Amino acid sequence: MSPILEDDTLIGLANYVATPEPGCAEVSVVVAHQQHGRGVGTALLKIVAQTAHANGFHHVMAPVLRENQSMQRVSTDAGWPYTLHQARFVTTYDVDLDAAASG
Repeated sequence: MSPILEDDTLIGLANYVATPEPGCAEVSVVVAHQQHGRGVGTALLKIVAQTAHANGFHHVMAPVLRENQSMQRVSTDAGWPYTLHQARFVTTYDVDLDAAASG
């Protein structure tokens, strides 16, 4: 778990868990509403993805509700290569951590 604090106040948190697919983890990021747009989510996503990669994961998946434009922006702002998997209400970003680390 990767928290970000500001003046002893929790403003964001990220975590990952292994999926049934070998070498793949699912990431989640939450940022306090009043902190949106400050780069907190992007920073957390980068930290948690780097931690997952250091622990042997090669891909991270980030399911994002289609109406959550802020989190979709965070996923693209990270600047990593990704593929999208569309479902009815969710867009899942699949990031290749090996390619991201070398690029």
